[in-house]
Amino acid sequence: MIQCFIAKCNDIKLQRHYSKQLLRYSIKNVFKLEIEDEAIMRNQYGKPSFKNKEHIKFNISHCDGLIACAVGLEEMGIDVENIRSFDDYVVIRVCNMKEINDIYSSHDSKRTFFTYWTMKESLGKALGVGLHYPLRENEFIKNGDGYLCNYEGLKIKNYEIDNKFSLSICTDKNQEIILKEVNLNGREFYRI
Repeated sequence: MIQCFIAKCNDIKLQRHYSKQLLRYSIKNVFKLEIEDEAIMRNQYGKPSFKNKEHIKFNISHCDGLIACAVGLEEMGIDVENIRSFDDYVVIRVCNMKEINDIYSSHDSKRTFFTYWTMKESLGKALGVGLHYPLRENEFIKNGDGYLCNYEGLKIKNYEIDNKFSLSICTDKNQEIILKEVNLNGREFYRI
């Protein structure tokens, strides 16, 4: 099971601090462990992991207004983005022709683009390579309430939060995903 904790954070200057706080909260909540910042290492692409607790997997993402942290025992990747205007050049650079057609024929191209973008980013994070994989060669196929991709055994679940954010989580296709709302230091939290 993958548990994803989300918290509102409207102060961009404090997002790093609250991201670490949300990670600590998530690990303590799920695994009953306390962690220290120095216990975290990163691979050559920036994917974080714990030095002395390799069996515990986690991933964090944040954007203006929201922080998300996924934890579990299986590899996963998570990405969250504000649904906003986007650059056409980015679409051409990272999307295949089917995705481009879906985006520009959609009644809400912003929402469609960021659904694809967060799925691509969460997939790269789950693979441990960030955006260093053939972004345009992958195909996302709707399957029930999620998406399958070219990487066998992985599934991606996309959520829309508060009509403002697109959040995608990529993990093993057999993993259940649970979203939980969190209130950090008296700050508001999102209702899902």
